[in-house]
Amino acid sequence: MDFCYQCVLPSRPAGNLTRCIDEASFQDLRRAWPWPRSWHSLLVNRLFEAGARLVVFDIVFAEPTNPDEDLGFAATMQKTNNVVLAKTLELMESPQFRRQIIVTPMPIWPQLLRVLAWPW
Repeated sequence: MDFCYQCVLPSRPAGNLTRCIDEASFQDLRRAWPWPRSWHSLLVNRLFEAGARLVVFDIVFAEPTNPDEDLGFAATMQKTNNVVLAKTLELMESPQFRRQIIVTPMPIWPQLLRVLAWPW
């Protein structure tokens, strides 16, 4: 996200907070990806309680994990009504074909939230 702001804006808009998941995060938390969806729920709840008007995940939550975790995250997003999830375009090529696949969040979530998509 920082890279996007560097390319488009001379500085980050005031009042925005950017958090990144990086190698140091994995080391600090001693947890491999994917992290439990309850962690994402906790983050959304804390940001909402702190007054965040919008929470944007540049993460494609396309695969199910633990059903209780997935439903809990969905419930949090529905309650706060301020979450945007990413989707992506995957390109598969071979000498015989070229195929583009849009990868979206899990089917239980689109009716609950907005989906962020770069214009292709």
